[in-house]
Amino acid sequence: MREQLERLARVQELDSEIGALRRQIDELDDGSVLEQKIKAAEAKVEKLKAAHGEKVKAQRQVEEEIQRVQQKLDREKQRLEAGDVGGHRDVIDLQRHVQSLGQYLVSTDEKLHNLIADADAAKSKVAELEKTLAKAHRRLAQIREQHKSERERLEKEIKRIEATRDERASEVDPELLSKYDAIRVRTEDNRGLVALDEPICKACGTAIPTLMFDRLLLSEDMAFCENCGRIIVRETE
Repeated sequence: MREQLERLARVQELDSEIGALRRQIDELDDGSVLEQKIKAAEAKVEKLKAAHGEKVKAQRQVEEEIQRVQQKLDREKQRLEAGDVGGHRDVIDLQRHVQSLGQYLVSTDEKLHNLIADADAAKSKVAELEKTLAKAHRRLAQIREQHKSERERLEKEIKRIEATRDERASEVDPELLSKYDAIRVRTEDNRGLVALDEPICKACGTAIPTLMFDRLLLSEDMAFCENCGRIIVRETE
């Protein structure tokens, strides 16, 4: 059994390498974080475009209102200048009306000025964000290409190690290998066996009973960590 466990330990060495490579693959930047940021920025751009459209629409409405009031003011001024008013009271009322229209035009013109400024600001912000988005899309394409290349490289390395692993595994008793694999596939580090140099499981940190630890040097029976279930063996000097 000890010889079989030593052979299994050689298999474990490669499984550890494979596990590390797979974790590297999982940790590769596939661009998903940047993609989410791009989507959020694109949604913001659409909102800004809609806001800009509303500002432009309001701007046109105010421009039409100014034109309408200006035309009315011009007519009233012509009436006043032509003396086309009956009595003194009517003249005063017309003068007040002309003054009121003039004041309304001033306030409406100021409103138009603010709308134009807001529309220009929104348009400028859209242009700025679209420029940033273009850069982000180029960066995303680079990240995805790098991710694809690095993933292929790591997967190729895994296949190479797996071929050697299969050779070593063929030297291990099938029943022992089956038990080991059943444990290994449930672990995060792809390890089903732990070699100990002290009565503590290196995988999960659980204390191993002293009697069990001492017997590992002589016993031909398999031993398992009571917490994580991994096969435990003593390190050979």
